[in-house]
Amino acid sequence: MRPLDKKALNSALPTSDAIEIFVDANACPVKQEIYRVAKHHALKGVALKVFVVSNSPIAVPRDPLIERVVVGA
Repeated sequence: MRPLDKKALNSALPTSDAIEIFVDANACPVKQEIYRVAKHHALKGVALKVFVVSNSPIAVPRDPLIERVVVGA
């Protein structure tokens, strides 16, 4: 497993006290479930942000809770 590009991730980090979930999109078989659970908890008022990290652009839902982060290979 390659180390994450910290510069790219730091620029994507929120400044609030939200829960941050980082997903290795290249290896995660349950991305859809993560999106669903994050939405469920956000509706309950939990502040969170999901960062989908990959080494090439991938499709992610258009949702303010979810952010795509592309890092160097």
